[in-house]
Amino acid sequence: MNSPAAEQTALIKEARAYVAAIGPINATAAPQILGQLIEAEGLLLRIVKAFEQPAGRES
Repeated sequence: MNSPAAEQTALIKEARAYVAAIGPINATAAPQILGQLIEAEGLLLRIVKAFEQPAGRES
């Protein structure tokens, strides 16, 4: 299993790549916006979970 610091770093890189890949957003394409929001929410929940365990303090 990855250390908390490694997991945190990987998730931050994944979030940056996700944001970079979104590109222009069509404000009239509700299904596209909804899909992006749902995917972003899932990624943010994973980031929160990874940061609940401080890096360097494995249980």
